[in-house]
Amino acid sequence: MVKLRKVMLLLALLGLSVPQVYAYAESFQNLRSRSMGSTGIALSHTFDSFYVNPASLFFQEEGLFVVHGSYADSVVPAAYVSADPLPLIQSPENSISALFSSRFLALSIGLDFILANREPHVGYVQYDALNLSKLQLNLAYGWGNLAVGFSARGGNVLKRPSINISQDSPITDYLKNTYLERYHVSDGQFFTTSAGLLVSYQWVSIGVVSQSLFEMDYQTNELVLEASTVLDTLGIGMAVSTPLYDRNNELNLFALSAAFDIANIGDDLLRSLRLGMEFKIQLSPDYSVEVRLGYRERRSSLSSILVLDGDEGCTTYGLGVRLDKFELQAVLELPLVFYVGTILEPQDAYAVKLGISMVL
Repeated sequence: MVKLRKVMLLLALLGLSVPQVYAYAESFQNLRSRSMGSTGIALSHTFDSFYVNPASLFFQEEGLFVVHGSYADSVVPAAYVSADPLPLIQSPENSISALFSSRFLALSIGLDFILANREPHVGYVQYDALNLSKLQLNLAYGWGNLAVGFSARGGNVLKRPSINISQDSPITDYLKNTYLERYHVSDGQFFTTSAGLLVSYQWVSIGVVSQSLFEMDYQTNELVLEASTVLDTLGIGMAVSTPLYDRNNELNLFALSAAFDIANIGDDLLRSLRLGMEFKIQLSPDYSVEVRLGYRERRSSLSSILVLDGDEGCTTYGLGVRLDKFELQAVLELPLVFYVGTILEPQDAYAVKLGISMVL
């Protein structure tokens, strides 16, 4: 009973004094999901799978302490043929986080450093520097192959407006303006909750999740449950995975996972179809290599959700290497426009993400 009261107190503190919802993404990074077309509703058995579906925490068999860092940026080909002073720096995002987890409870703490609102000038580029402080609590419980989960995430955003990255010293300017200078302008706070259900067997898993279970009423600072919000962020997914061990409890050299998700079912603007696959080479329980492929596409019409037409489609590629306590991951997101022989527009870009995790 005492532990339950402490958990409820922490949830209440996360939801207090939240004046507005922040427009930038405030979720924790899951690079495995991003490299598999942003699937993950029915995936489990990785330390960060509950960032997509909180119910998957129940299938994590041991407690973990994980330190994770990542860097992401966009590559804009048009910047290399124009007068852009810094074509290699477009919209960099850097995140640092720590995770404490058991089978039933997980706590994540993170910091994000983002450069947004890019404005190129002669000899330098001007940005707004953003600092996101995040805290997330996950709860999960289950019965055999069935699990349910709940998460609450909150934080605040600080800003340093109109910082300059010069063409002559981009690295030192980036480090100074991102990490060393003080963020003194408050740019809002955020709070969101999610809930999920996961049925997981050895070969097949099915999951359901709503990424926004409650909304904050900013007039009364109370959490409100609205059916429209639950439906807008509702997602369903299915995954098929081959076992990691054979019948004799020997490690299989190869393992394969495939996932299929439909996300944001009730939202005509954000509804998307997602596909992903992972091929894993297991050299030992602590040393492995994963190659990942994925595809996601926004679908405005629910009636043709299962039909691929390439509209706003994006392919994803990923590589993961596990070396004992260290895990290295790389993600490339490439829109379909890069496969078509058309002239690239200035806004056409692809994203590159790199991450490293250490499990203690």
